[in-house]
Amino acid sequence: MLVIMVATVVGWWVLLPEIAPKRITIAVLPFEQPSTMPGASAYLGEGIAADIAVALAEVPDFVVLDRAASFAYRSEGDVANRLAGELGATHVVEGRVRRAGGRTDLSARLTNLADFQVLWEEDLSGADADLFAMRDAVAEAIAKKLVLLGDVAISSGPPTGLDAYDAFLEARALADAGDTVRASALAERSLALDENNSYAHLLLGELLHRDARPSAGAHVARALAIDPGSAPAQALKAHLAFLADGDLDGYHGGLTDLVARHRDAAALHRLACLYEAAGRQDDALAAASYLRQLDPLGARPSGCAPLPALAPDEVRAVPWRSAAEVLAAEPAGA
Repeated sequence: MLVIMVATVVGWWVLLPEIAPKRITIAVLPFEQPSTMPGASAYLGEGIAADIAVALAEVPDFVVLDRAASFAYRSEGDVANRLAGELGATHVVEGRVRRAGGRTDLSARLTNLADFQVLWEEDLSGADADLFAMRDAVAEAIAKKLVLLGDVAISSGPPTGLDAYDAFLEARALADAGDTVRASALAERSLALDENNSYAHLLLGELLHRDARPSAGAHVARALAIDPGSAPAQALKAHLAFLADGDLDGYHGGLTDLVARHRDAAALHRLACLYEAAGRQDDALAAASYLRQLDPLGARPSGCAPLPALAPDEVRAVPWRSAAEVLAAEPAGA
């Protein structure tokens, strides 16, 4: 599933020999938009790109780079070569979005970075209310173009009101920048406008968890009630349960199952941190190696949240699955 890279082991920042064969690796860049779209709408191009990346990550044959890694190259020169050479991307998705006067224009293209051939491109236009249908159509068209056999049916995310979506996108951008207070307020505003946005519930749950607020669990539960298949929400639910009940075996089993089935970056990051806390350094390195290909700029040990002290007897009692075993499993639907 990954680009094959080999390095000597010197820590989390080096790559170990790959466990799975190379597969399609996609970078989705923020969609360009006119500077005349001020305020919350300024995050629309990032939001569309992030939603499409989430949708493409559902396809078992695809590795989709974390949005933070792809977005870091938005203003760099020679973007295509750098995405291929530095991040191992085989394909890139780019686009434009413009929303004005009640109308939305959305265009996108898919490029093969091996020969810079444009494999697919399309221009879409409709009422503002059609934005989410156009977004989903782009994601599905790209997936179908890259899947050699069979068909795909994917969704880029929940449809919602545009004001609620704008508030959520701004909240996510502020959360990425570390402004949890304003991010939480905007996530709450998004949910006040549309209570059924699973992404906003998950974001608010994560922010409340960072602040050690007990209401975090309720928002994670609501996110899963709306979208039971959300791997990031399942990973956060497992983490909160472990903090509450200390069931190390259950936490390990839940995370390894999520990683084996979904290759979800959030679950894999939590699993790498758990291996680290349990003193299983080889497994921690292997998990971080795989994670770095999903999130080349973010797979660092400093990103591990503190865990309760793990008693040696508890650690020995867990029937640990190695990272090699977990990552060698075929993802769901493969």
